[in-house]
Amino acid sequence: MSHLKISILSDFICFREGITALLRTQEGLMVVQELECTTAAIEQVKIQVPHIVLYDYHSCPHKRLDSLMILEPISVFSKVIVLCTPLPEQELRGVNIYAYHSVEQSVEELNGLIWKVAAGYRPAKLSLEEPATEGETPEYPFLTNRELTIAKYVVRGMTSKEIGDILGIASKTVEVHRYNILKKLRLSNTSSLVNFMTAQAIKGNADDEI
Repeated sequence: MSHLKISILSDFICFREGITALLRTQEGLMVVQELECTTAAIEQVKIQVPHIVLYDYHSCPHKRLDSLMILEPISVFSKVIVLCTPLPEQELRGVNIYAYHSVEQSVEELNGLIWKVAAGYRPAKLSLEEPATEGETPEYPFLTNRELTIAKYVVRGMTSKEIGDILGIASKTVEVHRYNILKKLRLSNTSSLVNFMTAQAIKGNADDEI
């Protein structure tokens, strides 16, 4: 019998090991990776090319953009299922998510969902939330999800070629996005973008603490 290859992405080792132990009781599933939610995981998943990636929604609390940076390139070659509490705070828009699965459901239900998603199934509605306007990002309403992802990579000092390699797009396309980002935010150069994004991140962290 052929096996479905599974990769698990979570910052919590107990979560990774727990899901792995549960899936080992299910016939036909093989966990090939247990990875932390970092950009380094992108290359690791590319090496294995698992059928399914199980992503722990709570690994990046209040860091929606970090989730997008990791999952968007991964979703190009693997099908992503997000493991979450029954009502996630918000959907991970901008990523090709196939399904959400509540951690309160049984491993048998997760097993069934994995096999259905591997066969191409996806629910008509991913969560109980109303969908946001296409391309709208709550933190930066003038930017699309793709532009927001690229802006965060720029802030980390990555070149257009490096960003293009991760996202699977041409470096010239990244350059166009960077130009549009500066234009929309009315900024003059990359340095001003870094300063702006850093200030927004500090403000966001302060708001979370209130």
